[in-house]
Amino acid sequence: MSKWINIPADPNATGNETDRRLVLTVLGISLVATALFYFTGASPALMIPLGALLLLAVFLASRGRLQMAGLFGPLAALVIFIYLIFNNYGIRDTAILGLPVVIIAASLMNGRRGTIAFGAVSLAVVIALGFAESRGWIVNRADIPNLLADYVVVGGVVVMTTALQWAVIGRLREHTNRAHRELAERQQAEKNLQQRAEEMYILYQTSLALSAGQDLVHALEILVTQLQHLMVVDVFYIGLYDEKSDIISFPLFVSEGKKIRVARRKLHSAPGLSGEVIFSQKTLYIPDLDDPAVLEKHPTVPAGSLKASSFLGIPLTLGENRIGIVSVQSGQTNAYSAEQIRLLETLAAPIAVTIEKSNLFTLLQKERAERRQAE
Repeated sequence: MSKWINIPADPNATGNETDRRLVLTVLGISLVATALFYFTGASPALMIPLGALLLLAVFLASRGRLQMAGLFGPLAALVIFIYLIFNNYGIRDTAILGLPVVIIAASLMNGRRGTIAFGAVSLAVVIALGFAESRGWIVNRADIPNLLADYVVVGGVVVMTTALQWAVIGRLREHTNRAHRELAERQQAEKNLQQRAEEMYILYQTSLALSAGQDLVHALEILVTQLQHLMVVDVFYIGLYDEKSDIISFPLFVSEGKKIRVARRKLHSAPGLSGEVIFSQKTLYIPDLDDPAVLEKHPTVPAGSLKASSFLGIPLTLGENRIGIVSVQSGQTNAYSAEQIRLLETLAAPIAVTIEKSNLFTLLQKERAERRQAE
């Protein structure tokens, strides 16, 4: 028998955990009320099937079938309340109080659609009840005759309950959307703050490495390690340009975590993307190198084994002097954000200063060696 009633959980259920708890809470309250009605003698014969139907709705909700449970629970209660109303004291029967309760429960579990649907059905029940009594199809068992005003009052209560629940659900949705927006904004602000903190740490560590008097290549290797925490660095290289000889050399070229040797070349003869950055003195970001139209506009000079799909190049300058380029590349398209581009642009300045200091130090050592030889 368990095979017949086994209802799998809905993997595509749209309700979240909050919705599930709300539906289960409303159904739980309905079950408690049903039990009270049963033990107080209020139509116990009907409270048993109502309780069974509500238990089935609870089972559906626990399996993630929130829409089915949200529709099935109030509908079952509405059917039983209608039966009690038509078979007992009509509009004066206490079961009439179940109509506003059903509208409220349906609105909580199904939103505005549930409010309108069950509100319309409840109003139709009141109208049908009055019409049936006027035609003599049902007999008023109460001692007091029902007047048109009685039906108008009950219908008005149903309409007011529906309208109020419509407004309440609208306000709840508005507040919920606002809370979601504020939460998303707060999470984004925290993410931005965390990113800024990481960027500042990178800048600090890089500044320490570049100013510690270590050799240039070692300092740049530290920079590569730090950058990998903030962006994709499949390829990193520093290109140094000598304007007098028109030679570009690569003291550090890291491809997929390995240092490789890249031959020097005349930049005007084979500029590639490095030459485009150095000669224009502008940042160049190409998010998709796989586009043939992009390659036609920005011809490349292959280096390394990785076929890059994203290229980011930042010029290294000191005043009017063109020192070279710092570049990162990725095998993915659209690999770098505006914040990551800005970070690398910020790092370009201390890199250029360190390179210039390293060149001056090398030149000074060379002059000292020449003097010693002359003496």
